[in-house]
Amino acid sequence: MDHREVFTLTDQPPSKNVIMPLWTFGFKYDAEGEITKQKARLVAKEYTQIPGLDFDQTYASVARLKSMRMTAAVIACKCLSPWQIDYVATYLNSDNKFEVYMEQPWLFVVWGKEHMVLRVNKTVYGMMQGAYNWEDKLSRTYKGLGYYQSHADPCIQHRLIDGQYTLTCTYTDDVLGGSSSIQEKEKAIGEMEECYKVKRIEGTGGAKVILGMAMTQDDKTGAITLSQRIFTECMLECFGMSDCNMKSTPLPCGIKLLELNTPRTEDNTLFMKDKPYREALGCIMWLQANPGPTHWKALQHVLAYVKGTLHYKITYDPNSPDGLNVSGHSDLDNASDPDTMCSTSHMELEVTGNHRFLYNRGGVHGTEPCLPTSSVDIYGDNKGSVDLAKNVKGITKAKHIHMKHHYIREQVNEGDVEVIRIPTESNVTDILMKPLP
Repeated sequence: MDHREVFTLTDQPPSKNVIMPLWTFGFKYDAEGEITKQKARLVAKEYTQIPGLDFDQTYASVARLKSMRMTAAVIACKCLSPWQIDYVATYLNSDNKFEVYMEQPWLFVVWGKEHMVLRVNKTVYGMMQGAYNWEDKLSRTYKGLGYYQSHADPCIQHRLIDGQYTLTCTYTDDVLGGSSSIQEKEKAIGEMEECYKVKRIEGTGGAKVILGMAMTQDDKTGAITLSQRIFTECMLECFGMSDCNMKSTPLPCGIKLLELNTPRTEDNTLFMKDKPYREALGCIMWLQANPGPTHWKALQHVLAYVKGTLHYKITYDPNSPDGLNVSGHSDLDNASDPDTMCSTSHMELEVTGNHRFLYNRGGVHGTEPCLPTSSVDIYGDNKGSVDLAKNVKGITKAKHIHMKHHYIREQVNEGDVEVIRIPTESNVTDILMKPLP
C-alpha cells in the first residue's frame, strides 16, 4: 500500500467523519480444492461511512454467471485462444473521489502519532463507492483500447481491429478472455499489463478456476469443460450432507410446499432454530421467507440429489454441428402454487448442444460479434401461446396479457424468432417444472 500511496498520515480535520478499518483473512483454492494462497486484506467498515459526505454512487455491475458460460462457449466454438488474468489489488487502482479519513489499522499504528488519522487516497476494499470507482475506471480503460460493451451485459467487452478479434468477460477482478490468434492474445494481455498490475492465471494440471468453476480445455478437440464439483463438495460439507445417501430426483415425488408448512407450533419453531435453511438455499437459489420442517427436509433432499451430480460438467464442443445456433424450449405449469394460484414459467436455451442456459421468464435480446445472427427457434407445447405469437387471431381473449409480452410477435414478424409447437412429451423443460407425481 505504501508504493501505491493509498494513505497519507495527517491530523484529523475538524467536523470530518473517520471510518473504521478491519482486517480480513481468507484462502485461495486451485481447481482441485487445494489451498494455494493465504490472504490478509485491510478493508473499511462500510457502515461507518456517511452518505453524501464519504460517498455518493455505489452501484457496479458484475458479469452474470450465464455470461461467463456464454463466453466460454464462444471461445470454444470460434476456436479462440483462451486466456485468464487477475487484477492485483483491484480497488486500489482507482482514485478516491471523496475526502475520506480512516483510523490507523491495528498493528500498523505509527509510534508517537497515535492521534493522527489516514487520508484515504485510493478506494479501499469495503468502501461503499469502491466497486463503482473501479468499474468506472476499468470501463474507460477498455474504451480507450478500442473495446465495445455488450448491450446484453456491460461486463462483456469485445473488439475487432485489423481482422483480429478479442472477447473478454470481467467479474470485478477476474477476466476470462479469448483472442483470434496468439499474437492478439499477447497484445490484449500486454495492454492490460501496461495499465494495471495483473497476474496471468496458469492452470494446475491444465485446469483453471474462474468464479469457483474449474475450466479445462481438450488440447486435441478444443472443447472447453466447466465443472463446479469443488464448490458443490464444499457446500455439502458445510451443511453436514457429505455422507448422505444420494437421491435420484431433485425433489420427493408429489411434494407440495405451502405456506401452511411454515412453523405453527413451538416444536417446529425450535426444530428450525438451528437449521441453516437460508444459507443452504442461498447456495442454490432464493425462495422461502419463513421455512418450516417440511421445507428443510425438501432442501435436504435437493442437496442429496446434488451429491449424485458431482461428476456432471458442461462441455462446449467446437465440433458440434449446431455451432453457436440458439434454440429454446418453453413451458408453463398449471397454477402450481396453491397459495397464490400463480403459474411458473420456464425457458431453457440450448447452445452448442448443451441444455444449460436456464431462464425464468427468460428471452434472447440483441446480437454480438461472433454470436449467431440466424433466427432463434423457440419450442412450446401450448397452442394458444404459439398462435398468439404469430398473429392477432383471438386477441380479444388476451387483453389481460401485459403489452410487453406481445413484443415476441414483433420478433417473429421480423424473422428473429420462430415459435414452433411440439408435443408435451417432446418438451425437455416439462420435467423441470414440477416434481414427479
